[in-house]
Amino acid sequence: MIATRIMMPTFILFLVLILVFVFVFTPIFMPMFVLLMLLVFVPVFVFVLFMLLLFVFGLTFQFTRYSRYTLFSLMNGQIYWSRFSKLKCLPQCFHVKRLDIS
Repeated sequence: MIATRIMMPTFILFLVLILVFVFVFTPIFMPMFVLLMLLVFVPVFVFVLFMLLLFVFGLTFQFTRYSRYTLFSLMNGQIYWSRFSKLKCLPQCFHVKRLDIS
C-alpha cells in the first residue's frame, strides 16, 4: 500500500514533466535539433552513400588493368575479388586470405 502511495504521484509527476518538455522545451530546442541534423546526420548519410558507391564500383570494375584487386579490397585488405567467378555467384565470390603468422 505504501508503494502505491509513492508510485502514483511519481508517475503523475513524470507525465507532467514529459508534457512540459514536449510543449515548452521542444520549440526552444528545435533550432538546435535542426542544426544537429545538418551538422551530423547529413554528412553521415552522404558518407554511407559514398561507401556504398565505392563498394558497387569495386565489385563491378577492376581498379587497375593487371590487378585482381578492386576498390573494395583497398578498404578491406583481407577480402579480394576472384577474377574467375561471375557476378551472379556473389556470396561465393569472396575469398578470405589466409594469414601466415609464423
